[in-house]
Amino acid sequence: MSRESYKLLLNSLHRLAIICLCVLWVHSCFSQQTYFNNRYELEQDWWDVTNSLVNLDTAYLIGGATVHVPTNAIKLGAILIDSTGLEITSKTFGGGDYQFIASYNSAIINTHDGGFIYTGQVQDTSNNSASGYLFKLGQNLDSLWFVQFDTTFLNYGAQVRQLSDSGFIVAGTDDSLGHWQFFLLRTDKLGNRIWKKKYGGAGSEGAQSIDITADGGFVVGGNSSSFGGWLDGYLIKTDSAGIFQWERSFGTPEYEGLGVVAAAANGDILFSGIEYKYTDGQGFDYKQGYIARLSSNNDLLWKYFYGPEVTPSSGFSKLKEMDDGSIVAIGHIDEIDTLPTNNISGMILKLDANGNEVWLRKYITHDTLPSDNYFWDFDNTIDGGYIIAGHISVVTNENPLEYYQDSWLIKLDSLGCPYRGCELETGLIELNHNLKYDEMVKVFPNPTTAKITITGYYQLPATLTIYNINGQLVKTKKLTNRFQEVNTSGLDSGNYIYSVSSVTERVYTGNLVVK
Repeated sequence: MSRESYKLLLNSLHRLAIICLCVLWVHSCFSQQTYFNNRYELEQDWWDVTNSLVNLDTAYLIGGATVHVPTNAIKLGAILIDSTGLEITSKTFGGGDYQFIASYNSAIINTHDGGFIYTGQVQDTSNNSASGYLFKLGQNLDSLWFVQFDTTFLNYGAQVRQLSDSGFIVAGTDDSLGHWQFFLLRTDKLGNRIWKKKYGGAGSEGAQSIDITADGGFVVGGNSSSFGGWLDGYLIKTDSAGIFQWERSFGTPEYEGLGVVAAAANGDILFSGIEYKYTDGQGFDYKQGYIARLSSNNDLLWKYFYGPEVTPSSGFSKLKEMDDGSIVAIGHIDEIDTLPTNNISGMILKLDANGNEVWLRKYITHDTLPSDNYFWDFDNTIDGGYIIAGHISVVTNENPLEYYQDSWLIKLDSLGCPYRGCELETGLIELNHNLKYDEMVKVFPNPTTAKITITGYYQLPATLTIYNINGQLVKTKKLTNRFQEVNTSGLDSGNYIYSVSSVTERVYTGNLVVK
């Protein structure tokens, strides 16, 4: 063999080795992805509003409030869940004279000592007052201390962050001046007040989110009626001592809603809100969520709208800059015009640093009754995916007693998929809470007498085939959705093997018993 031929052979082997390593690396990354899609209950037969998530890497804590609808009793609650989605423990707090109101997303965070701290609003029904609070929990969700803010006027805490000295900064709203205004409350590590400052105009402001900026200051997001609109998107920037630096509003003359803020690593600020959209002067058409990027000096770098242009609305409840500079936001879309049986779907959106859409995925949960699906809080995970907390409300206009509302935690991969391969799909992704990712396909009832329902994460269209124990094909059925009934009344009693396949997927098989 010549030297040139030998070099070509070595180069080819080298390239082949690199390709093999890349394939192994990709396979390893995908094989290590964790998927789950689970519901939880803080109190049996109560309605949960889960709006906060703490990512502990090896476990997750979700928190919010739970409501006993017949009596309107409200408790604060938290559920600790392991990395595979299994519940470890849960606790609720309050009752009697104290009713806890669910605050905004990210209202609970983990603390430097391994515990947790909550902010929100508590109603003391014995003296008819409602005030913000800080509530410190230990690692095992045991109550350590509880501090209420001013109790002489209405106020609430929206979000809390811990500072480098282990103290806390709380963003909230109070009406001490006769109208609602933002406030920042600085405390020590035990919740004792160090300073409190207020912000806003002559109208009303409502704080919803806070973040710590690259210069050590604070940015607070929410909405305001002080700028000519009903409730414009509104944010303020302060220094580390709470001294006001600048403000900005976004909006139209109509109601806007959510005002969510996040700090970027380079000092920029991300802000999300909702604006009404109109068509040719014909009046209200739909609401649509936007995300804007501002410089640290309040220069608008870009602002774009995202989500479908449908009635009535879409919006984002949280956004975050990733380590690579991309931006991920979650929220929900109300598509009542296009989804008559499923009103509200959860949504996750990924952008590049310049606001260009990389992908957008939306999810509905399958139920025997229509469901509303809310995404409230999220974080990126150590395997490159995303963990999202929210709640699911199952509704019916026929029988209100069939309503229920559960906590919801869903683990997605790096492409925003709840199962491998969903990036090939378009439109809504339908989720089934009775199906685990490892199962991929489920047939029930099994054993059966006259019909089966087949559900799964197979790609559509798919084909169901049923064979008897002699390997003879006895039934074929095309599957056009992921929750489909199949008539089996023509099959004799006995054991069968079923398989589900599509053009681009492997075959999923299982045993079926017909009585």
